[in-house]
Amino acid sequence: NAPQPLALIVDDEVFNQKIVEVALRKCGFKCQLASDGSDAVQLVTKENRRFDVIIIDQLMKVMNGTVATANIRLHEMQQGLSPTPIICLTGNNTPEDKDSYFLAGMNGVLGKPVKVRNLGKSLLAYIEANRASQLQRQLQLSSKSNQGMVVEYRAVEDLVVFQPVPLGDKDREAYTASASKITVVLADDSAQSSLRGALEETGINVVIASGAEEVMAAVKESRPPKAVSMVLLSEALPGAASCKQVATQIRQHEMMHGLEPVRILAFVDATPDQTNQEHFFASGMDGIIQRPVNADTIAHSIIAYVQEMQKLRAFRFRELALHKGDLIVEYRRLSDILVFDTQRARANADARKQCGE
Repeated sequence: NAPQPLALIVDDEVFNQKIVEVALRKCGFKCQLASDGSDAVQLVTKENRRFDVIIIDQLMKVMNGTVATANIRLHEMQQGLSPTPIICLTGNNTPEDKDSYFLAGMNGVLGKPVKVRNLGKSLLAYIEANRASQLQRQLQLSSKSNQGMVVEYRAVEDLVVFQPVPLGDKDREAYTASASKITVVLADDSAQSSLRGALEETGINVVIASGAEEVMAAVKESRPPKAVSMVLLSEALPGAASCKQVATQIRQHEMMHGLEPVRILAFVDATPDQTNQEHFFASGMDGIIQRPVNADTIAHSIIAYVQEMQKLRAFRFRELALHKGDLIVEYRRLSDILVFDTQRARANADARKQCGE
C-alpha cells in the first residue's frame, strides 16, 4: 500500500484550516496545521520537513503566502530538492492575481470560499500526476541526447532539444525582427568573442558580464524594451560563486519581486550525468549547452526558444482568465493548466476508493 500523503495546511483562520483538513482526511491524507507563512518556512527550512503538498493562505499577519513560497523555493534550490507542490488558498482570483502566485513559485490556486466536495480527490490526482511526470522526466534526463541546447521548459516533464536547421531568406528576416527584442547576458570568457559575434549578427542584444556580480546587476537593472530574456553562464564562473548559485540568486530575486523568469542556461564541457543534470535544473536553471558551441545555429536556437516561451506565456494567461474551477494547478510551469473542479476532477481508481466511492 502507498503511504498516506502528508499535507501542510497554512492559514491564520482556524475555520478555514478545519474545512480543508476534514476534506483531505476523508481522502486519506495526514495533515499538519500551521497558522502563518513563517511557521511553514520554519518547518521546511529549519526542521527539514518534507510534505506531499502545501496549501497556504495568501493573506496572513506575519508572512504572506507568496513570501513564504519564495523562501521555501530558495531552500529547495540551495539543497537540490525537488519542489514541493504549493497551492495558494485565496479569495483574490483575477488572472493578474493568479499569475502573481505562479511567479512567486506556487503551483496552483484554490479559491475561497473553499468547495470541498472534490478537493481531496483532486489533490490526490494532482500529486499522482506530478510524481508520474517526475519519473518520466528522470527517464528523459538519462536518455535524451545532449547535442545542441537542451532546455526544460515544462518544469517536471518535457525536455526539448533545439537543433534548428539552416534558415532560408524569409525565415532569416523573421528571426532578425524577433532577435532585436531579445537581450542576452553572456558570462563565458572562453567563448565570449565568437558567441557575441554570432548573436549580434542576428540582431540579438548582448550584455557582457565577467562574473556573478555583473550578471546579477544586469538582471536587476533589466528594463523594457531591452529587458533581459536569457542568461548564458559558464559552468566555471570567475569568482567564488558557481553558476548554480548565480541561477538560484536570480530566481530568488524574481520570486521576491513577482517577476517573469528569465531563461538561464549553462555552458558545459561534457554531458553531465543524470544526477548532475538534476542539480543544474534544481538550482533554477532551464537548460544546458554542451561545448563546443555551434556558432552557426546557437543564435537561432535561442530565438526559437524565447519565441516558444512567449507563446506559452500568452497561452497561460488566457487559460488563467478562462478557468474558474475550484482548484487550478499548473505543474508544467509555462504550458499546461489543469483545472480540477466538480465536473473535471481527474481522480484515479485508488483515489475514488479512498474516498469511499
